[in-house]
Amino acid sequence: MEHLLRPFAVLVTKWNNDELFAARIKLMLLYTGTTVVLLGTFSYLLFSSIQTQLGTSIREQVADPILQILILDKANEVLKSRIIFADLVVLGFIIVIGLLLTERTLAPVRKSINRERRFVANASHELRTPLAVMKTNIEVALRNEKMPSSLARETLENVLVEVNDMTTLANTLLDLARQRESAIATASVALIDVVTAAVKKLQPLLDEKGITANVFAEATDITIQGDTMALLQMSYNILNNAIQYSERGDTITVKIKKDDLGTVTITFADTGIGIAKDKLAFILQPFFRAHDLYESTAGTGLGLTIVKEIVDRHYGSINIESELGKGTTVVISFPNI
Repeated sequence: MEHLLRPFAVLVTKWNNDELFAARIKLMLLYTGTTVVLLGTFSYLLFSSIQTQLGTSIREQVADPILQILILDKANEVLKSRIIFADLVVLGFIIVIGLLLTERTLAPVRKSINRERRFVANASHELRTPLAVMKTNIEVALRNEKMPSSLARETLENVLVEVNDMTTLANTLLDLARQRESAIATASVALIDVVTAAVKKLQPLLDEKGITANVFAEATDITIQGDTMALLQMSYNILNNAIQYSERGDTITVKIKKDDLGTVTITFADTGIGIAKDKLAFILQPFFRAHDLYESTAGTGLGLTIVKEIVDRHYGSINIESELGKGTTVVISFPNI
């Protein structure tokens, strides 16, 4: 008996633990139930109509009332069996189509849930690392009862560095959550002003690293409908990345143009150290960083993920090209909406 009930127990467990599975079954039941109601109604009306026509035809052609009843009963049985068979065929076809439709309907949801699960796992990993470093530093300090003040200060400084890293990560995660959840405050935004403001905010870092940033626009009145603060953050993140991965004497060039169709394009090009070709496909994923190249570079790995969110919410597109030793070019296009 147990082996007969085991499949049902598995289904119940999956129903309780897998929300997508439960949603798929519910959709399937909805499709099937709707089909049964419509098919039953149509079959009943069809049977009634044909039965009426058969009765009229038999009465016209057969004079004997008893024979009329026998022929009509036989015809009704054949008609019922054929309609039921046709209904079962249609229902089976609908169930197969329903399974395909539910899978197709829920595919984006499944993809989104898997993406969020990976994001949470990566975020947990990123938070676990500084916590482990802090824990180790504190435990070592507590075990050393005669710790010199200089060593104690060094330990506290190490803990402070990790706290700052965690604070940066937490703030970045909040920025990403805001971009995903908050509504866009749409207004006419002059892109030259946004990019110039981002460069101004990063000017101390540019001066410190000896990097030059130039901004060019075909016209000062090139605008798009969007969120000023979000577009400022987008420009800031891209420029900050370009600065982090450039060396003294390198140049960052930003060009803003608008074509005949009204599409606005912003091109951020740097002459920095570049990105390996095999890593470009992953560069927009959360927490992705080319560690073998940028081990000494600070960052959360979320800057370009936030950029992608902002661009998507403005119905734009982003394309990144890069070559090791020659620099990186980020091209963002906004359609004329």
